Parts: sequence; structure tokens; C-alpha cells
Amino acid sequence: TLHSLARFNSLKYSAAGERHVFLNVDILLGPGARQYLSSINPDSDEGKKLSNSIINSDEFFAAISEVFDTNSVSRFSFSLSLGWRTSYRATGNGYEDIDVQNMLNIVKKHSGVSNTIGIVFAVNARQLGKNCTSMERILDEVNGSQLLVWTGAGEPPIPENTIHEIKNHFLRRGYGKRLGFDCKVKGES
Repeated sequence: TLHSLARFNSLKYSAAGERHVFLNVDILLGPGARQYLSSINPDSDEGKKLSNSIINSDEFFAAISEVFDTNSVSRFSFSLSLGWRTSYRATGNGYEDIDVQNMLNIVKKHSGVSNTIGIVFAVNARQLGKNCTSMERILDEVNGSQLLVWTGAGEPPIPENTIHEIKNHFLRRGYGKRLGFDCKVKGES
């Protein structure tokens, strides 16, 4: 959460060298979560819980700017891992153009921070596998950004062929080096 950033900044590191930290936050509703919220009363306990699982991007970037001086050398470096709250069970076409546009709007709005640090966009493997093309734009428009393709805790393993299809899609388009995976794949133990 946001208050953890201030505590994190106060930690003392040894002189052993610089540390690199990834700050992971879901700042948008994505496939599954977006449709689910629209099907329930947003003022219900369940609706509030889902809405509260998303970090307000304005508050997050303000905290980043306050806690970390992005214009100076620090005792550690950091990258943002920005993502969408999703459900691997979601039906439909996976990530849509509106998901990408909304994320690009946030990154552009906070370009003072986002242009000075690395950005990784965390995407659910099953949802990305349905529509890889949508994420090409984010890689085109956010210089040096990367995709981290993941499966979540409690999510069943993903078929190996889905991982190969995702890899091959981005390799053919020249994005192979900007793609990472953190997936449990069928057949692995």
C-alpha cells in the first residue's frame, strides 16, 4: 500500500551496493474484473472490495514522487510494475484496446515520474494469450518498457502451447527481449 512506500524509503542499506526494487501495483480493472464490477452493485461490500483492490494512480504517483527523488542518484533504484486487476477465468477477448489506452493515459499523465524510471507492465498470461496484438501498442509508445507475463497464485497451470504462442507473437514483431515470464506451466512441478 501507499503508506508502505514511506517506510520502505526509511530502510537503511549497507554499503554493499545499490538495490533494485520493483514496485508492483494494479491501477486499473482489466479483463474479468471490469466486467464483474459492472455486473454488481459497486456500493455493495463485494463491489467496494473490488474497487478498493485498485490503487489510485494519482495517489500512487504522488507518493512515488514524494518518497523517491526520481531526479537524483539514490541508494537504490526502482522500477514500476503496473498492472490490471484481472481474473484468469474471464471470458471474452482478453486485454482490449481500451485497457491499453487507459494505461497509456495514466503513464502519460505522470510522465515526470514514468520517463525517469523503468516500467514493466504486468499482464495475465491467459488474458494476453487471447489477444497479444493489444499490448504491442504499449511497447511501441512507452520507450524501454517491458511486459511481465504471469499466472497468479491459485491459478491452474497454463498450457505450454499458450506460452509458445505469446513468445512467438512478440518475437515476430521484434519485442522478444522486452518480454518476461513468471508462469506455472502445465507439466511443471
